[in-house]
Amino acid sequence: MADEDPHGLTAYVSPNSHKPIGLIPNLSRTYLAVVDINALLKAKRAGTTGQAAHTVDSSVDLLKTGIVKFIQMCPAVPAA
Repeated sequence: MADEDPHGLTAYVSPNSHKPIGLIPNLSRTYLAVVDINALLKAKRAGTTGQAAHTVDSSVDLLKTGIVKFIQMCPAVPAA
């Protein structure tokens, strides 16, 4: 996906909630992951040092906690 535009990862501050949001499409661009960046940063970590300090603990359910939501994307309309 690195050579494709638009880029596969973007972030913005929502004008409605004023929260930072990350957006990540899947490779086939059929779903969009919507990530609550603040909630992700506050989520329990796998450890306190090294890589574990940068990894969300496997006990955290990203979907049930609302940290990540998936939105189905509409297929592109072919040009006439």
